[in-house]
Amino acid sequence: MAKVKKLTNTAASKITAKELELLQKGQSIKSTLAENLAMIELQKAEIIANLVQVSKELNEHLNKLEFKYGKIQVNIQTGEFKEITEDTGENESDS
Repeated sequence: MAKVKKLTNTAASKITAKELELLQKGQSIKSTLAENLAMIELQKAEIIANLVQVSKELNEHLNKLEFKYGKIQVNIQTGEFKEITEDTGENESDS
């Protein structure tokens, strides 16, 4: 176990300038990192809000397409679509 120096309580007790500098640098880095993290969290919140808005607009557009064309599956690259048929779960060969 490491021995701890017993210090006397005097007004002149100070850590060394080097030790103080290390503490100040560490605290400064910690503060900067905390600020950076806060900025990232704000950006994250903005991105999430934008994602929600874009998803809402996309769903509205999809609903308009469904109203116009019925239930369809659209090829995003070509714009071609095919109708989605309701599958009853029965095979035609079973009839």
